[in-house]
Amino acid sequence: MENGSLPPVVMDGAKSFAVPYLRRNYTLGVLNGTLFTLAENLIDPALVLTWFLARLSASNLLIGLVVPLRDAGWFLPQLFIAPYLARLPYQRPTYAVAALVRSLAWLVMAVITLTQRDPTVLIIGFFVPFTINSLASGWGGLPFMDVVAKAIPAERRGSFFGTRMLTGGLLSIAGSLVVRWALGEQLGMAFPANVGQLMAISALFAVLGMMAFTFVAEPAGQTAQVISLGAHLGRAARLPATDRDFGLFLATRVLLMVAQMAMPFFAVYASRELGAGPEMVSVYLVFSTAASLLSNLVWSRISDRCGNRSVMQWSAGLGLVMTLLAWLVAPLDQMLGLGVMAPWLLAVVFAMYGAFQSGIGVGGVSLLLEIAPASDRGLYVGLANSVLGVALMSTSVGGVLVDWLGYRGLFLLTAVCYAAGLWMATMLREPRRMSSVE
Repeated sequence: MENGSLPPVVMDGAKSFAVPYLRRNYTLGVLNGTLFTLAENLIDPALVLTWFLARLSASNLLIGLVVPLRDAGWFLPQLFIAPYLARLPYQRPTYAVAALVRSLAWLVMAVITLTQRDPTVLIIGFFVPFTINSLASGWGGLPFMDVVAKAIPAERRGSFFGTRMLTGGLLSIAGSLVVRWALGEQLGMAFPANVGQLMAISALFAVLGMMAFTFVAEPAGQTAQVISLGAHLGRAARLPATDRDFGLFLATRVLLMVAQMAMPFFAVYASRELGAGPEMVSVYLVFSTAASLLSNLVWSRISDRCGNRSVMQWSAGLGLVMTLLAWLVAPLDQMLGLGVMAPWLLAVVFAMYGAFQSGIGVGGVSLLLEIAPASDRGLYVGLANSVLGVALMSTSVGGVLVDWLGYRGLFLLTAVCYAAGLWMATMLREPRRMSSVE
């Protein structure tokens, strides 16, 4: 078939993988996720990029903006581009254009960091292409999700997303050595060009990963009736009230998003309050990546056997424990006289965060695709991601809260958000059980 265009098929669980192009799409999707996971871990926003900005003496507000800006750009635009994309039976070309914009922005960010030395120029030269890259990811995010929903059966999506992160995590553990050598200025360049080295290597893998997904053979999708943006937004505004489970899903995800406002400050807290050196950045990255890698085996199994609601519940509980442990590190240091071992206790927090992120990555996306009806998938996914984008941008106030409450005060506040998210997750119904009853 020309241009990879394929007729829609009825997928029947594992038997659907007898169709050759489904195996091809699964493989390309895993390759895409593997390379992209490696690329993002090499310049991990919560570790490498926050450390980079802290070395440039950026304010807490700017440091707190890095993680929400990276993720909010992916989420925010999707509700507004959904009406346009709903008219298109094929989404892959839109993804390809967004991938090109992202590739160029990533490369510009690397070149500026490699060649410039003035802190102000570096900060601006980082944030501008970083923001463009983030917004372009939202432009391509909805087409990506739609292709995945058409190509991967619901009961295989947990293992699909889990395998992407599993293989990406394996490579990222090796990549953490590159991070250690670069930040330790053992690759021939001093700060800030050493961070530019990581950005350039990261850009290479990101471009290859995005290219892999452009070769997916996309089945034709359902097209929706053309409606105005105002009517589309009106329908979206009514969804949380008319679909109980979707409303609870949104509430759960928003609370867990807001709770992550403390994450950019774990590494800064270790450096400024616990005396952690730059070598601990790579240590934290190894702990986080290894935990994400190992937990994928658990999350994927829970997703496939018990459902994605269970994954969300366990992830929320893990986030609560993680944040409380971060809050306890300083008192434990004072009571037990940990000294140089105190930063290593925070490594356990990063391990829990890696497992938490893995759980959200496996369960959150898959649960949304199960809740959303095929005929309105773009509306559901677009609304959910735009709401989450707003929630993510709100977490940028974490820098202000750190100045006001201190690091431990912020950790305690976010623990309350994790607890509320866990409670909301328990109120969700499992979509697969609802389908079997109906």
